[in-house]
Amino acid sequence: LTREMLDAADLVLVMEGSQKRALDRMQPAARERVRVLGERGGFDVPDPYQGSRADFERGMALLKKYEIPMFVAFVLGFPGETEATIAEDVAFCETNEIDFYSLKEFYYMPHTSVHEARERYEVATDPHERARFAADNPAKDDAVRALVQMHQDDQILVIGTYLDQLRRLAE
Repeated sequence: LTREMLDAADLVLVMEGSQKRALDRMQPAARERVRVLGERGGFDVPDPYQGSRADFERGMALLKKYEIPMFVAFVLGFPGETEATIAEDVAFCETNEIDFYSLKEFYYMPHTSVHEARERYEVATDPHERARFAADNPAKDDAVRALVQMHQDDQILVIGTYLDQLRRLAE
């Protein structure tokens, strides 16, 4: 997060008062546009970043209690991902009644730790090959189908990168 990003934003929502104070120090001019999610109720939602599943569930329980919609972003195709970890993510969604989802394909940037260890992680080096590999991961199809099944009575838009990927999902 940069000062420029704060200046460009009409509203910045943070989870904890400590995060708001840090942004106030970073860019005092943005102070009036930074809000804590639980500000009106007088509570913080403890930020579960890099925490346990229980940490995330505690935060989500607070969001539900105060009827704050939840958005969860999943990155599929991350090195070390297995069918078991994907099933765990789907179970997390089913258990916690998530309002909005985003499924993204993992993409690593050159000069990152994943790029440096790409042979160990068995990831492709060509950008097009990496994207295709992530799109073609059959575990991703299972995750998308499970999420669609959870919302079978809703209107759902599934966006894919490749036509054959979308055809597979439509079957």
